[in-house]
Amino acid sequence: MALERLMRFYDLEFCVAPGWVVSKNDGQRHWVSQRDLIQLYDIPRDLVSDQPMKGGKNIIKLRPQYSGEYDLQSEVMEYLSYRFGPTKSNR
Repeated sequence: MALERLMRFYDLEFCVAPGWVVSKNDGQRHWVSQRDLIQLYDIPRDLVSDQPMKGGKNIIKLRPQYSGEYDLQSEVMEYLSYRFGPTKSNR
C-alpha cells in the first residue's frame, strides 16, 4: 500500500483523541472511542502513538469528525503539505 509506505518513510505516528461529536446526520451527540477512531481511519495499530510527546516523530492528531468522513490519506497529505510543503498529489 503506497499510503503505508509514505507514512513509514516520513516516520508518522498518530495520536488518536476520543471525544464527543454531534452527528451531521441525526443531530445527536455520540462518543467516539479511541478504538472506534482507529477502525474508522483504518490506522495500522503499530502507528498509533501511546506517547504523543516523544521526540523524533511526526505526530498527526486525529479526532472525531462532524462530517462522519474519516479519510486517513487526506489527513496524511494535509499534514505533509503543512509540515514539508506541497507534494505532487496536492499541488
